[in-house]
Amino acid sequence: MRTRTLAAALAVATAAAGLTLTLAPTASAATSVPDDFNGDGVADLVVATPHAPVDGRVNAGSVTVLYGSADGVSPDRSATFTQNSAGVPGDAGSHSLFGATHASGDLDADGYADLVIGAPGEAVRYSGGYGTLTVLWGGPSGLTGDGISMVSPYATNEWMS
Repeated sequence: MRTRTLAAALAVATAAAGLTLTLAPTASAATSVPDDFNGDGVADLVVATPHAPVDGRVNAGSVTVLYGSADGVSPDRSATFTQNSAGVPGDAGSHSLFGATHASGDLDADGYADLVIGAPGEAVRYSGGYGTLTVLWGGPSGLTGDGISMVSPYATNEWMS
């Protein structure tokens, strides 16, 4: 868990500073395919809907991953994540815009792509700023809700105006 936390923090800080992160070689060749969250060698498709309502909250946002196969993508092989999904940190709130930005890469060098999801409208407790980044970890069954969330270092209410 410590490796994952440090890897995610480094990736978030680097991305926030506008720099590029070169990821360590992976334990598997599966991540040679971008956005391969389940390591099957086929790219998966991320569909973000930051203005989606969640449990009555407007513009809370969601992200759906359609897992690829030789036959393409299908809703039958998909998972939708919100901040109210089991294991996903935080709570869906109005105007959080979960999914407004997203990026992927093998942050913990385990051979599976991981997904970083931005929520620029997320109110940050004990701060005048807004914005969080959530990391969902890839694995043999795809992305899991066992993620972590961090305050975006450059997220303030001024940049949203």
